[in-house]
Amino acid sequence: MSTILIVPSLASLVSISPGIFHSANAAGLVYVNHPTTVADSSSTVITVQVKADGVDPFNGRDIQVKSNQSVISPTSLSVKGNGLEANYSESVFEIVSCINGVNHTTSHCDPSDGPGIVHSAAVAHQVNPPTIGSVYGLLFTINYTVIRMGLYSPLQILRAIILNGQDPVSVTTRDGTYGIPFGQGFSLAAFYT
Repeated sequence: MSTILIVPSLASLVSISPGIFHSANAAGLVYVNHPTTVADSSSTVITVQVKADGVDPFNGRDIQVKSNQSVISPTSLSVKGNGLEANYSESVFEIVSCINGVNHTTSHCDPSDGPGIVHSAAVAHQVNPPTIGSVYGLLFTINYTVIRMGLYSPLQILRAIILNGQDPVSVTTRDGTYGIPFGQGFSLAAFYT
């Protein structure tokens, strides 16, 4: 009887919140490095890395990261030192570089780009992606200015499209955070009498 109840319950949970469960056969991970960034004083610039870990070979990507702009505001992004250049000597051409809905390349921002969103899309200059092993390392960095000290902002990956030519490469994502989430910034102490 309990097995009969567990299966429908699990199926309904997956259908209600598919973002909780990631594909078991995904080839790699796209993530915001360091999951928790230490809160700094107002006007401080912090740098966050978006990285790949064990991703199948690819030659193009399109990634959006969202923050709470009233806590930290994105100011710039850079593709310098990315994994394709560092590991495979591939020159990378940045197609889209949108910060807070403002474009910094010749391409247009997406309608989904706006306040608090960093959007970076790039392709390798060579048509053929690396064919040996998986890709590890930096995809791009984002600089944020701290607006309000002591608060919390998720660093949520809204989109992570990785391509090998025209074929999609399967990835899962892991978001990061800035500051300490509400209710988690406390410690327990035992008192003995």
